[in-house]
Amino acid sequence: MENRNKSPFAETSQVTSPIHDKHALMGMKIESVEADGQSARVNTTGAAFVFDLPNDAIICSQKIPRRRKVATIHGLSLKCLKPVSKTPDRCVFGETAEQETLVVSADSLLTISLAPGATVDITGSYRPAWEGQESNCLFLPDETGGVGLYLIGNGSGTKPVSKDTEWTVNYQTASSSKLLVSVFPPRPFDIQQSGETLLHSFSWRRPYPSDQELAAWRPIGSVLALHSWIWQGSQGSTYGIEQDDSWATMAFVPKDAQELQRVVEAAHRLGMKVIPYMSPYYFGNPGGQVVKSTLGRFLNTVQDVLSQYGFDGVYYDGLYAGDIDGSYYLSRRTRQMIGDGKILVLHSTNMPLSNLPCPFIDTYATYLLRGENRPWDDQYVRWNVTSYNLGNSIGLLSYETCRLSPEVIDRLLSLNARLPYWVQDGTWYHLKYYPSADELNLINAEYFPKLKNLLRDPGRR
Repeated sequence: MENRNKSPFAETSQVTSPIHDKHALMGMKIESVEADGQSARVNTTGAAFVFDLPNDAIICSQKIPRRRKVATIHGLSLKCLKPVSKTPDRCVFGETAEQETLVVSADSLLTISLAPGATVDITGSYRPAWEGQESNCLFLPDETGGVGLYLIGNGSGTKPVSKDTEWTVNYQTASSSKLLVSVFPPRPFDIQQSGETLLHSFSWRRPYPSDQELAAWRPIGSVLALHSWIWQGSQGSTYGIEQDDSWATMAFVPKDAQELQRVVEAAHRLGMKVIPYMSPYYFGNPGGQVVKSTLGRFLNTVQDVLSQYGFDGVYYDGLYAGDIDGSYYLSRRTRQMIGDGKILVLHSTNMPLSNLPCPFIDTYATYLLRGENRPWDDQYVRWNVTSYNLGNSIGLLSYETCRLSPEVIDRLLSLNARLPYWVQDGTWYHLKYYPSADELNLINAEYFPKLKNLLRDPGRR
């Protein structure tokens, strides 16, 4: 007799199905898929998702820095779902091979496709230290991780009903939508990489630093970002300061190809990595919905530029405002394209969301640069600048509007954030990004010694 209660999971999955891939992005992968007649479990590097069929529940747990349950999702019918594909990057569940009802990604993101009129409840299992909300997106971290909820489509979401260790959020959809459930952090924090200071060459007067300058900067940092003035731009800056609009170029043609090649080769001889300024935001449609064809052309251009000049990664100025999907695709595809060994800097103070981070986007970056043109306090630094126990990329503070003090340096290091080091004489819209002489003395006398001690003994953080 046919067993009508038999789960489709059991029909299509082994009890244990480990997935091995030495090329997993940033060390993140689907580690295993396990299934029996009552449940399925997907393990990523940073999280575990248990699909409890009899109770139509999804239990979400984080695994870094310690194991704990963080949320339970109700309101979905799981009994007709089955795993239809699995790779090191993602595990897909649907009723048929063509459906992607639930997708677990290697970066510990659960994507849920919702029909119009769907209702989903998420119950938390920890006390958030901060509650950020923007539109129908919620970010609910504590000091060791947490969850973020991002509704893409038409619908509504509630704030957590309680701030206790059991809180509830409800989402209702008005049209076909997606709910992204981010469990973070998705990968460990690279404490040693965080000691490699990002140098930012920032001068329209001298876009190509001399060999002598490079040699003087090398003891300070090992990663050199060359700002937009290495590229040709239209004459006459929008801001009336920098002589041209090279930051908005779509061509990425050097003002002097020989000088650019000299800088790259000289920096490489010194053991430095060199990354160029490129902007997906200005390349595409600023302020609007990203067009996928534009995104593809931009990625092809990045690949060509990196290959032609021997760069060691790329510095992105902006992502896509208001477009979580487009920004996520850009971040992941860039990392796939350049590999783990190269540097990706995301300068994304207000993108894709103005006030909330997206750990599943940020985690593909080596460095984040945030805080530009806005006031900030301890809460902003902790939950938007530093990415420690969130996406676990290295958070850098843009200090052109706040300036540095011993107190700021101590606070940043206590949160595992870092300082970039602007060199030369760059300005932007009358703002001085580079440190004053007093601030340089402060960085050398206070920041670097304390950073060195932190790297020697991370437990002192």
